[in-house]
Amino acid sequence: MGALVNEDELKSWLGFDRRSAIENWLDKHKIPFHYGKGNQICTTQRAIDASLRLTNDADNDSEWKL
Repeated sequence: MGALVNEDELKSWLGFDRRSAIENWLDKHKIPFHYGKGNQICTTQRAIDASLRLTNDADNDSEWKL
């Protein structure tokens, strides 16, 4: 994936076929997105990366959470 992530890449990565499922997932994970050419969903790799949180609990090992 390049700097911009388009709807087809999101479908492939997330395994969703429906646009509404992609929109809901992006909203749930607070990933901003826009509608680009042809009204296609697009976001950036940076926005996706920013949604990842590294948690370090004393009781748990470090883990990535979405």
